[in-house]
Order: sequence, then structure tokens, then C-alpha cells
Amino acid sequence: MDTSRVLSGASSSGSQTTSAFTTPGAPGTLPSEMMSFIQDEISDLESRLVHTIHTQVSDAVQAQLSQAIFQAISQALS
Repeated sequence: MDTSRVLSGASSSGSQTTSAFTTPGAPGTLPSEMMSFIQDEISDLESRLVHTIHTQVSDAVQAQLSQAIFQAISQALS
């Protein structure tokens, strides 16, 4: 066994290069599967971003509304 190839993390067979940690043709290595994975990750990130923005906007509106109500009550009692 050529340990330099194993230690480098890759081996070369003709024009095909494979990682020492993957098996050619293993599930998840097809371009269509990788593209599907990337699309799913992007969709998840978009959902998280929308949720985060919604929460921040909701919190900001609630804070402004609370302050406006407080000021209106304070003025009414003065």
C-alpha cells in the first residue's frame, strides 16, 4: 500500500481522482443528488431567514406599539 496516497487523502487512477474517504458511485455523490442537497439547504436557510426577520419585525412593532399605548395612557391621565 502506498501510504503517501492514503495520507494525502486522495488517490489517482488514470484520469479519475477519488477521495480516500468516499467510494465512487456511493449514494450522495451523483451531481443530481448534490444539487438536490444544495437546493434543500438553500430552502432551509431561506425559511430560517424569513422566520428571523419576521420575529425581529414583530418584536420591533410590538415595542413601538407598547410605547405608543403607554404615551397615550400617560397623556390621558395628565
